[in-house]
Amino acid sequence: MLQSFGLPLKAMQLFVRTLNPQLYGLFFKWDCVSNQVEATEATHTGVASDAYLNSPYAPIINGEGGVRRWLDVDEPQLDYPILDELLNQGATDYVALPLRFSDNQINILSLVSDEPGGFSTNHLGYLYEILPHLGRLIEVHAQRASSLTLLQTYLGRSTGERVLNGSVKRGDGEDLDTII
Repeated sequence: MLQSFGLPLKAMQLFVRTLNPQLYGLFFKWDCVSNQVEATEATHTGVASDAYLNSPYAPIINGEGGVRRWLDVDEPQLDYPILDELLNQGATDYVALPLRFSDNQINILSLVSDEPGGFSTNHLGYLYEILPHLGRLIEVHAQRASSLTLLQTYLGRSTGERVLNGSVKRGDGEDLDTII
């Protein structure tokens, strides 16, 4: 969708924190070659790793704002290991932006371009304009996923899904023939 507005995207990643004792968050990665979204989990242990602590995500989660690095310039600022990797893959620009939810939880949207010159001021202005709306949309999906996880944890998989889908009043249950 963002490409249809002229945004020169090579890859995009969304990081959303979760309300889960096992997971710190989820990564959703997209690239223009596969045109597929891949979801991976970030554990609480992973957040203490050097890979995370030396990434642009750590300062953003800590509230320090976004990160922008031009990679197609003489002597680019390669202060995060991921930038070396992206440069070797032909990337020209990297942007990571805080994506705030209504409770001020900070999540992250990162974008990579391989076009000469990377993202223009107009491209980033467009992103800045849609970021709050995108945050609310993603928040709704994240809240639903968290609610389902909590309900399934405490009520069981089947019952949790039924409750989330509206089966909440007396008599909404089902009869089961069982042997104990």
